[in-house]
Amino acid sequence: MDLTQLANLGEFVGGIAVLVTLIYLALQTRQTRAAAQESARLAAVEGTYASTMSYGHWRGLVLGDPELADLIAKANQDETLSEGERIRLSLVFEQLFVIGLTGDASSRSQGTLHSSTIDLDYVVAFLQQNPSGLPDWHRFKGIVHSLAPDYVSAVDRRLGEAGV
Repeated sequence: MDLTQLANLGEFVGGIAVLVTLIYLALQTRQTRAAAQESARLAAVEGTYASTMSYGHWRGLVLGDPELADLIAKANQDETLSEGERIRLSLVFEQLFVIGLTGDASSRSQGTLHSSTIDLDYVVAFLQQNPSGLPDWHRFKGIVHSLAPDYVSAVDRRLGEAGV
């Protein structure tokens, strides 16, 4: 075999190596894209689960503590609350508002599979049924308005539409 034939063979082998490398890279790119899509899907499911669990935990606080449920009923009947009761009730309401706010933010960033409407509906329905939480909402919205103006405006709009 002379030098020209060896050069031609080298070019052929080099071409095959480039082709094999391109095929390998195409397969790797496909696998990486599929893994990224699966990861995003799982993150959305986890976000939805976390949001749902947050509401469940909040309901569990109220349902699991008869005193707290009585406190909410007492506030809704405009009975006088002690300072300790008022603080406790405010913290419980604030926790619901934070859950709604984070769920809404997560769904707006498409980090979950549920829509922000669910979070708005839940908070507004609670405030309709428990108007004693309205002063806490007004205080809370003043604190977070700069962070989530769309959420605050949407809750206020829905409360207005509901006549609350």
